[in-house]
Amino acid sequence: MKENEKEKKFSVEESPKVSKVSAINSGRKKFNFKQVFSQAKKVIAFGRPYHIYLYLSLFGVFAGTFTELMMPVYLGKAVDCIVGAGNVNFDNLLINAMFLLLWTALSCIFAFMANYFSNKYCYLSSSRMRKLIFDKFSSVPLKYIDTNQHGDLLSRMINDVDLLTNGYLEGLSSITNGIITIIGTLIFMFCLNFKLALVVTILTPMSLIICAYIAKKSYKLFAMQAKREGDLNGFLEEYISGDRLVSAFNYEDKALENFEAINQKYYEVSRKADFYSNLSNPATRFINSFVYGMVAFVGALVAITTGNMSVGLISTFLSYANSFGKPFNELSSEVSELQAAIASTDRIFYILEADDEVSDKNNKVLASVDGNINIENAWFSYSSKTNLIQNFNLHVQKGQKVAIVGPTGCGKTTLINLLMRFYDLNEGVILVDGNNITEITRDSLRNKYGMVLQETWIFSGTIKDNIAYGNPNATMEEIVDASKR
Repeated sequence: MKENEKEKKFSVEESPKVSKVSAINSGRKKFNFKQVFSQAKKVIAFGRPYHIYLYLSLFGVFAGTFTELMMPVYLGKAVDCIVGAGNVNFDNLLINAMFLLLWTALSCIFAFMANYFSNKYCYLSSSRMRKLIFDKFSSVPLKYIDTNQHGDLLSRMINDVDLLTNGYLEGLSSITNGIITIIGTLIFMFCLNFKLALVVTILTPMSLIICAYIAKKSYKLFAMQAKREGDLNGFLEEYISGDRLVSAFNYEDKALENFEAINQKYYEVSRKADFYSNLSNPATRFINSFVYGMVAFVGALVAITTGNMSVGLISTFLSYANSFGKPFNELSSEVSELQAAIASTDRIFYILEADDEVSDKNNKVLASVDGNINIENAWFSYSSKTNLIQNFNLHVQKGQKVAIVGPTGCGKTTLINLLMRFYDLNEGVILVDGNNITEITRDSLRNKYGMVLQETWIFSGTIKDNIAYGNPNATMEEIVDASKR
């Protein structure tokens, strides 16, 4: 076995190869609306068991939007009841005020309903997504875990799911509410006055043009931000878990230098991403304020020149102009969260769509063993470019004690990984009591091994839980007996 040199070569060449794949999957170069909708469908599919809450939330959005659109109508009527000093129609004013109060109360109720069920749907869906990612870690090959930074995988499971929830799931309610408000407001405005409605519809969409331009600029930056965050988490995880090794080799200064370099890259890309995303909101607010002023000016001009527009109608139209522009402001503020969610979705599906470990060929169970092990003509490599183990043979008889010694990286751990089928041979065969281990279920094979790790690993929980980890059905007497050995 030429393992010392080969394994070192693998650690340099193979791991970056997977990291490049991760980088490719964590950010596309162009903002693709078709891809965004495709992603949204995938994300919503994860919340399928909780769609009843989504439907209730959408009902609250529809009903709440309708009640909000009715409020300016009665506000305008109430204003028209006050035509001058000493000439106030108190009866109609009271009726319109009561209706206005009713629509306001209903609007608050439906808004609460929409927010409550939206939050419930979002957090149940994100919780399920984290569970699926955790389950995926148990089903992917060990090579997948070995060749990805552990901190980056944790970042995808925790931070990226949070970003996805904020961007896609929580944004779904805001986007739906915005679209309904825009359509409903347009209908009401054109029914009231065609000219003023035309002023609003011509000027306001400029906000969309600005948002689309900023989205294209900031998308790549948010994708890179997610990647840099994963790199930072991965570095910290490796540094903390290997702190003894760092201290032993006096590597603290170099580690700090590497951390500062990674942290600086994360800072730079985060600053640029936030800068571009934060441009959209003030720009759209400026346009909407301009539209509001134009409606007031044109409305007053029409009222003065023709006398066909009352003060109440102008007041109603100003409310609708504000309502029409509000969704554009909200949608522009969602741009940064949506950009981060798109990049995070790629990173999450990089895990969820990874190939599972090859299933067992059959369900043959290894009931009992004597301990005879034969490794015949074994060839194995982590990388297709180089062979790590070449034509290796080993025969261990029942009761025989064999010590495998050698320097770090010579392949001792690799041999154990092959015996326990964490990896499969490229060529050759491993026999346990004459049984080809590839024809035996992994669970039954691994249950027959007694493995003592080089470093003690303690899981969160009680001492009892850790002792019984390999045998969940162990009795209390067996656990106590094992602790005394």
